Amino acid sequence: MTVPSPELSGYTTLPEPDLVFANNKTHKHPLLGLIQHGPYGLKFGAPNKLRLALMAPATDLRRLKGLVAELEATASPREAKNYYPD
Repeated sequence: MTVPSPELSGYTTLPEPDLVFANNKTHKHPLLGLIQHGPYGLKFGAPNKLRLALMAPATDLRRLKGLVAELEATASPREAKNYYPD
């Protein structure tokens, strides 16, 4: 009779889990799932739009407006282009 070794193997590969998004749609990629289906929290009445109010000294307001303009623009990845969608 052979006694099994008490040691664990050095590693185990687990498959990527399916992530759940709006309308119980699933996807393995978190960003593509959000783009295609929307966030899971929509069914709980979470807001689907973001409203901003800027409060800053007048000297910093221009920089803040520039940041908001950058956030509103389409992003194009510079690194890991195979992972980050446009």
